[in-house]
Amino acid sequence: MIVDDPNAPPPSSCATQRAAPVAHISAGRAVFGGTFNLRALANAGRRDIGLAWDFFSQVALQKGAAGQWYATAAPACTR
Repeated sequence: MIVDDPNAPPPSSCATQRAAPVAHISAGRAVFGGTFNLRALANAGRRDIGLAWDFFSQVALQKGAAGQWYATAAPACTR
């Protein structure tokens, strides 16, 4: 018998997405931060992933719960 817990956190996909910091910001996986909003920060955990206007570097972010992206392994993916 399978029981669904309505209070359980949503599952994580643990997917990885590689893109330039500016592309992560455009896609909503990262946000502007730092002094004068010059840095890109992963939207979950707010870890710095580089210069916000960098079009050339490739940075990997890992998806945790829906809409949450991490610069390091998502908490649900490290178990």
